[in-house]
Amino acid sequence: MKREYRQLPACLDSYFNVYLANVRGISKNTRGAYRDAFMQFFKFLSKHTDTPIDKLTFKHVTKDNVLEFLNHLESDKGNSARTRNHRFISIRSFICYMMQCDPANMKQWSDIAQIPKKREHKRVIDYLTKDGIDLLLKQPDYSTDKGLRDYVMLTLMYETATRVQEIIDLTPSTISYNSPCSVTITGKGDKERRVFISEDLAGPLKKYTEIHSLDAPGAEHKPLFYNYWHQKLSSTAITKIIRKYADTARAQRADLIPANVHPHMFRHSKAMHLLQAGLDLIHIRDFLGHVSIQTTEIYARADAKAREEAFSRMQAKIDDGAKTRDWEHDSELEEFLKNLC
Repeated sequence: MKREYRQLPACLDSYFNVYLANVRGISKNTRGAYRDAFMQFFKFLSKHTDTPIDKLTFKHVTKDNVLEFLNHLESDKGNSARTRNHRFISIRSFICYMMQCDPANMKQWSDIAQIPKKREHKRVIDYLTKDGIDLLLKQPDYSTDKGLRDYVMLTLMYETATRVQEIIDLTPSTISYNSPCSVTITGKGDKERRVFISEDLAGPLKKYTEIHSLDAPGAEHKPLFYNYWHQKLSSTAITKIIRKYADTARAQRADLIPANVHPHMFRHSKAMHLLQAGLDLIHIRDFLGHVSIQTTEIYARADAKAREEAFSRMQAKIDDGAKTRDWEHDSELEEFLKNLC
């Protein structure tokens, strides 16, 4: 019997604009990441099945084709297992949505949803030493407009440990010059965190906003860092800026600047420096905007000495804050447990 499918474009529209945006409340950035994954997937499907993109239907969205796409990401695109898994999570989320909307084809959706994630190698935390960061931040010539922008942006990335998308999304309205100066950062899941910055950065930041009239009425929601067309800088543009200064810094001290310096390295570096300075993991978690302490623990594992000290401090903090209670001698609890049997 010939299968009947719902219209793929209509389902995608409902999935992105109703389900993700309204029902799930998924942030715009996450929806953008899902969109990019589908763009790659459909381009691959079009070529793999010799079908124009606008002619693709759900009959092309099979377990075998999804597996071929995931293998293509690793073998042809050179993506890591981690990136492969992220792309698959985007697709599987849509497939789970289709399980609710199109139960008639449940087996097809179930077969795709049950594709296992690929085992990822343990992440290596690449970061710059404090001397390396200091050297790199000395490279922009902030006597020029572009040099000032680059200095403020890179220093802000380090001091606040922002993700690259978080720095892209900053606007003048996110800055508070009340002493001490602070920046409100919107992270994953639209979760906001307020981060204080040093006086050494507050001065150049204020100068930068004044020069570019970003402190004028009506400019509150313009991009804080923008390109020639006054549009947000892209992550690619920020990466190029970082690599330019990394190259000049490496020419001075190759031992301090590794070959591949990327935006997220600023976040890693700040986290490691906080850990090495004695800040406990719980405070670092809040500073970085992590949901779970387990995510933050990767920094402690990256440094043997810091690992031992960090876990000792965290355990002491937990022990100090916990109320000790000998439940075995608590008659109320003891009676409750007995009644369970």
